[in-house]
Formats: sequence, C-alpha cells, structure tokens
Amino acid sequence: MRDGILMEIQETVERYADIISKVASVDVEVVDRRLFRVAGTGVFREHVNEDMSEAGYAYSRVLRTGERQIVYEPGRDPVCSSCPQRDRCVEEIEIAMPVRLGDEIIGVIGLVGSSKSQKRMILKKEKLYLDLLEQISGFIAGKAAEVEETKSRLALLGALDRAINHIEQGVLLMGEDGVVAMANDYARRRLKSETPEGKRVEIRPTGDTMNHRKEYRLTLERQELQVLGEVYPLAEPTRQYDSVFLFEDTRDVQKKYYEMTATVRALKVDNIIGSSPAMRRLKEDIAR
Repeated sequence: MRDGILMEIQETVERYADIISKVASVDVEVVDRRLFRVAGTGVFREHVNEDMSEAGYAYSRVLRTGERQIVYEPGRDPVCSSCPQRDRCVEEIEIAMPVRLGDEIIGVIGLVGSSKSQKRMILKKEKLYLDLLEQISGFIAGKAAEVEETKSRLALLGALDRAINHIEQGVLLMGEDGVVAMANDYARRRLKSETPEGKRVEIRPTGDTMNHRKEYRLTLERQELQVLGEVYPLAEPTRQYDSVFLFEDTRDVQKKYYEMTATVRALKVDNIIGSSPAMRRLKEDIAR
C-alpha cells in the first residue's frame, strides 16, 4: 500500500498541477488515495493538505474503479447523488484522471471548470485535455516510482549492512577506483578506521596462499595488513559499486588454527560423554 507516496513528492506534484493549470487555463487539484489534497491551483491552493473524503465523490469512484471520470453536470450527475454540496455546486465540469503506479491507483488528478466559458473550452478540446492529464499522470507516477526504488535500495542496503556486521570476516564494498563505499565492523576494527568510506584502499596479492586462500597486502592510509581473502567483481558494476573484498587478518586465521589444534590435542576419553555402543567404540579407538 502506498497511501502517502504523493505527499512524499508533493513539490513535484505541485509543479505538474501548475503546468496543467497554465496550459488548460482552469483550476487543478491532485489528491492521494486517502483523498488528501496534495496540490491545488486557483481556488484550491489555500486548501492543500486538507481531507476531501466528505466531498470527493468522483475521485472516490476513480480510486475504486481505476477508470477516469468525466462529470459533465456537477451536482446533477449520479456520482454526485450523495454529496452534501450537490445543490450548491459551483463547478461546471470536472475531469478526474487516475494516477497509476503498477497495479495500484495512488491518486487522482482533477481538472475543474467553474464557468460556462471554461466548460465550453474543455468540451471543444476534450481529447486534448484528456491526453494532457494522462501524460502528466504518467510523469507523476514515474517520479513516485523513483522514490519507491530509492526507498527499496536504502532498505536493502540497511539490511545488508546489518547482515555483514555479523560476519566474522572483513567486508569492503569498493568502487572502480578502489574507494570504499561500505565496510563492516570487522574491517573497521582491523583497519583501525571508524570511517573508511570515501577512502582509497590498496589490495596487492603477495603470491602466497594458505589453505587454498590467497594472501593479500591490504593498505588503508598508514595501516597495512596481511590478509587472506578474495576479490569478487559485481555482476553489474557501477563507478561507485564495482567489487567486494572478503578477507580475514592472517593473525586471526593463525589463532583459529592454534585453537583447533589445541582442541584436538585436549581430546581425551574422559571428555566424551555417552554410553551407547557407538560412543563406547569411539572411546576404545581413542584409547588405543
């Protein structure tokens, strides 16, 4: 559900409403799916951000059906039958165009003629006005889609950031020039840098390997590390996001090997708990 997406791009919506109003020489308003007025020109300008749910009957139908509405006789049209202002309506004609984002209707553009001359003008060029509204509706939806994409990308990056900070190895996301775009906590600690982002790292292979892992010399400013790791190019690189370097400080790797060796050496029959036939055979094998 994208109830408030048009409010997030209110400035853009207001600009488009002004464009329509100047081209068509009539008043224009835009409401979101909650029937809050996001933008308005002329008589509607002072009523932006107001709730229209008690009066926007044509807009409600557009939101419900996804079909545009043309009200040729405001106040007398069947869509106005429940409107408390139907006997005092000052509008002469109204066109309501849906703003569609994917499969959802996120708002409505309303073009309103309040005089006989405006009505005649709209009727004379009705197709032109409909095409204009449809085109502007697409522009507004396009901007809303950009905002949605940005929010999704930020959410993904936030989730990725939380995930990589739980990995017990260094993660550096780098641009094509070696500048760090993102680093996890392990990398910050080993590089002794609270904010490595925006700084250039050098990653030079030493030619050595350990347990099938390549050794590199990793340098950030004056901090230099011997690490084991691998550089992974991104499938769709950009200037800012080009590759990922996963690494472990060789000292941490050596420490793990020492701990594993010590654990194996400390393994005795008394450390094995269990009395099943399989456990008894294991104890006997170790005791030999």
